[in-house]
Amino acid sequence: MEKLLAGATSEELRAMLVALGSKPPGTKQQRLAALVEHHSDPGAVAEVVARAPSITQKLLGRRADSATGQQQFIMFGSPGPDLEPGARWALDRGLLIVDRHRYGPARMPVEVALALRGPEWHAPFDPLPPSAQVVSVGRGHETTAPRVRTSVGPAGGPPTAAWAVGGSDVVGPGRERGTARTEETAVRHRWSKASAGRAR
Repeated sequence: MEKLLAGATSEELRAMLVALGSKPPGTKQQRLAALVEHHSDPGAVAEVVARAPSITQKLLGRRADSATGQQQFIMFGSPGPDLEPGARWALDRGLLIVDRHRYGPARMPVEVALALRGPEWHAPFDPLPPSAQVVSVGRGHETTAPRVRTSVGPAGGPPTAAWAVGGSDVVGPGRERGTARTEETAVRHRWSKASAGRAR
């Protein structure tokens, strides 16, 4: 509330206190403190609103329940027909506040809004954390990692190493089985010769 009234003059603060039925102190800071103290008391605010005209009570009730209502309170220059009916009474008592330049939406101090909402009101709060989105990943998204297996050549020959990559067999790095029969035969031949040499 102090920020909303930061641009108010000492005389404006005095007039608000008089309208509220309070004796204004001597300095601007004292008057501001007295006004904040008054509006911080829910009982005092309720008493003031109870004396307000019916149209002002309805207006304040709407403003306390809805933050979007402040867009309706736009005024340029001195207060005039731009004010919603019932707003002038609330402005005179600091229940609604406009800035010192008299433009932009009038705002309701949070102290007033809380007092009008009552002690049972609580800000909306969801104690449950948001759930993480679960995305199904098909086989087509699996990481293509080389899988090594062995195959036995004809007539019980030595095993030949082969890599299965993404569903296709590769004999040696980078050679697909379908296109590397000659290379596979050569590998087996060299392996057989090497094994025979070691046997001797």
